[in-house]
Order: sequence, then C-alpha cells, then structure tokens
Amino acid sequence: MLRGCLFLTLLAVASPASAHAGYTFTTIDVPGASSTWAFGINSSGAIVGDDTDAAGFAHGFLLSGGNVTSFDVPGSSSTNPWSVNDAGQIVGLYKDASGSGHGFLLSGGVFTSIDVPNATITYPRGINSYGDVVGEYGDAAGKAHGFLLSGGVFTSIDVPNATYTAVNRITDTGQMVGQFVDANGLQHGFLLSGGRLTTINFPRAVFTSALGINAAGQIVGMYRKADGVMHGFLLSGGQYTSIDAPNATYTSVLEIDTFGNIVGRFEDANGKTHGFYAVKH
Repeated sequence: MLRGCLFLTLLAVASPASAHAGYTFTTIDVPGASSTWAFGINSSGAIVGDDTDAAGFAHGFLLSGGNVTSFDVPGSSSTNPWSVNDAGQIVGLYKDASGSGHGFLLSGGVFTSIDVPNATITYPRGINSYGDVVGEYGDAAGKAHGFLLSGGVFTSIDVPNATYTAVNRITDTGQMVGQFVDANGLQHGFLLSGGRLTTINFPRAVFTSALGINAAGQIVGMYRKADGVMHGFLLSGGQYTSIDAPNATYTSVLEIDTFGNIVGRFEDANGKTHGFYAVKH
C-alpha cells in the first residue's frame, strides 16, 4: 500500500544541514516517528528507509524529488526497505502477520515476495540496475548465509570457515560487499570481486561491516573499536576515513552513491535514532 505525502512534509523531515568530516549532513526524521533510518540511495538521489511509529511498527518510505511516499507490503506487520536502484526498484524485508520474515521487490507499484527455497527468513539488502538482488537468509539449522538472486536463480554465498555471512550490496559489474563472522566470533567486512574475496577491517577495530559500494569501488560501512562506540567509515583508494554525524553517539553509513554522497543513521545524546543524507564537499 502506497501513501503519498507532499513537499511540505519534506520540510518537516529534513533538519538544518551541518558540516562534518568532509560532508554536509542533513537529518531525516519522518514526522511522528520514534526512529528513522535511511538505508539506500540511487544515482538520482532517491532515498529509501524505514520509520517506526508509536506502536513499534516499521513502515517504508521513499524520499524522491522533494516528495515523501510511505509504503507497506500489503498484510505485513512491518516493512523495512534496504535498497533502491536507478530504475526505482526497491528491495527489503517484511514480516507477515505471523511474524515470519520474507523479502520483497517493489517494482512499478507492484510488490513481489522473495523467498530463498527452504529458508526460515529471507532478507534482501541490495539490488543493481539489472535487477540482481543480494542479501542473507537463514536455514533450518539457524545459520545465516548470503545469497545472490540473478535471472531467477538463487546462489548461496558463504565466506570459507565463517559462521555467518551476509551480502549487503551489489554493483552493476557484480562487485559485492558484506560481512562475516569468523570461528573466533569476530565480525569482518568483505569485498567479493571477480571471484576474489578481500577482507575489510577498519584499523584497530574489533568489528567491521561493509554496507555499501558505488561504481567507483568506494566502500562504506561501520566499525567499532574496543571502547564500544560505533562509527561510520569510507574506504576509498585503499584509505580508511572515519565518519561521524555531528553530536552523534552512534553512526552507521549504509550506502554511497555515484557522486560520493552517503546515507545512514545516527543516535543522538537522548538515544533517538535519525536518518541522514550527507553531501561530499
């Protein structure tokens, strides 16, 4: 179900912009929501995310061309969009009335469920311009695997010796980023390109997730050091840069567009979660 809102709503959603760490940040808050997340952005600047209402239910939103459109998968108890491609197709997770998790594709105003065969949950997290979808799914034994859905065929993706694998994004050239947990329980990011797996670890971090990648190969995500504070990061040209939203206690960068602009979420000093859009200087 789609629910359109006008430009005046956007003025309430976007807070005054502020500059930090080479970016100008704009906060995204859906009016009346207890929390807002911005998950994905395409090359046209369309942003998808979700907001949580006072009853604790999550709803999807699309912010595009100065308009905000809220949407829910019909019959769902929650809707969590993760990615939008340049054709405007959106993928994400929804929960049905029983609480079971399924993937969805929203294309041309039509919702289609995505379920890995025999999976207990399917969670799409990225879609490229060709309609290839990546994400994670859970098997009957409770283990999480990454997946690629291309041409109607599912392929499992598992980092060797990992206890957990998730794929978060895929580019038009087939590069994928995600995260895995090793045998010691430590989480690392990864890049899968041309059949070659490269581990991504922010320097001196104890936890790293690679959450987004653009056509130029720039990678964004989040990391945590021993102090327990979560930060966003950019990996570009082999160099890591830490990214923190102004006055945030927690920052996660979830996607980067063709121009180096980013979206994600942060928590303020009161523990409230906000989405953000940040333009690269």
